[in-house]
Amino acid sequence: MPDPVFEPDPATTPDPSKVKVLRGSPPGIRNAQVHYRAAGGILGRKTVPRSQAQSALLKYHDEDGYDQEQVMTLSEAEHFLREARTRAEAADVEEAARHAAVDLVCPHCKVRRQYAGAMSFMLGEMALMGGVKALSQDAVVQHAYRCPVCGSTEFFADGFLRHPIQ
Repeated sequence: MPDPVFEPDPATTPDPSKVKVLRGSPPGIRNAQVHYRAAGGILGRKTVPRSQAQSALLKYHDEDGYDQEQVMTLSEAEHFLREARTRAEAADVEEAARHAAVDLVCPHCKVRRQYAGAMSFMLGEMALMGGVKALSQDAVVQHAYRCPVCGSTEFFADGFLRHPIQ
């Protein structure tokens, strides 16, 4: 089952006052939240359930990491959430195709490899006498799949697929 797109999901929680977008935000927008608003409160606006809202407030981090806010109509907020769901569903289809293309069968034993976890490797250069000349501050994360029969291992770089591959 794909990861959820919203928290809470407006499809299953009929009257949320705030919806956090977990996946499917447009490029350049991270940590998006839609707050449903109405007149009142100390500052003249308060967060209310969707059924009582007069407007919406989109809060997010832009691509530079700055906090941003955008006042929206209710229809604009619903359009934003529909588009996020559409993008997340398209990403799920694309990821399912990539997962289907991965063959985890060990070429030696013809047995399916099992997920062994994520491993971090420090980058470095070999010194003239066999030691390590310099270690980088960067760690490369790899996801490992190991054959339960012969122990051969296959690595996948982090960030391209969601692991473990089912």
